[in-house]
Amino acid sequence: MTLAKQFRYAWYVLVHPFKGFWDIKHEKKGGIRLSLCLLLALLVSTLLKESLSGYLFNMNYGENINLLKIILSVLMPVMFWSVSNWCLTTLVDGEGSFYDIVVVMGYAMLPLICSNLLTTALSRFVTLDEGMVVTFFQGVGILWSVCLLLVGTQVIHQFTLFKTILTTILTIVGIMAVVFILLLCYNMVQSFISFVESVVKEIIYRI
Repeated sequence: MTLAKQFRYAWYVLVHPFKGFWDIKHEKKGGIRLSLCLLLALLVSTLLKESLSGYLFNMNYGENINLLKIILSVLMPVMFWSVSNWCLTTLVDGEGSFYDIVVVMGYAMLPLICSNLLTTALSRFVTLDEGMVVTFFQGVGILWSVCLLLVGTQVIHQFTLFKTILTTILTIVGIMAVVFILLLCYNMVQSFISFVESVVKEIIYRI
């Protein structure tokens, strides 16, 4: 399928996730190209939301946008989820490959992309009393994307609902463990660097 046809089919997946993800995996009605494009769109929509949201709904309004922080806040969860879910499902006989997991992740982000763009536009026109409208659409986007991710995970791995929920919980635990290990390694490296610097300064001082 061409990229344009894959994009049109992505809207079908929003309302028919079970059949949609099945067709993406088995009938090749989707692919990694569109998934990566959607993940890029998620990053762009998040940047737009952080930089263009109305001041009533933007805690960073008037401040310089930390581009690296925003990029990492989008890409790191995607990477951690994909790797952790792949490692875990490989151990419990999941049928989905790493490729399938990334594809599902990309397609599942479409509602969140739409809600980011919609709430960014709405935030520039609604008043603070009407802010519940912005919160509502943002919540719908997040919930819809989470549901699509769960359904996609269930379909590509051929899991039951219970096994999907259990795998999701264990995937999140795995992500937390990886983050903890990375933070621990970071602190150890920082401590080692500080120790080396102090030793070098002491040697220089004595010389």
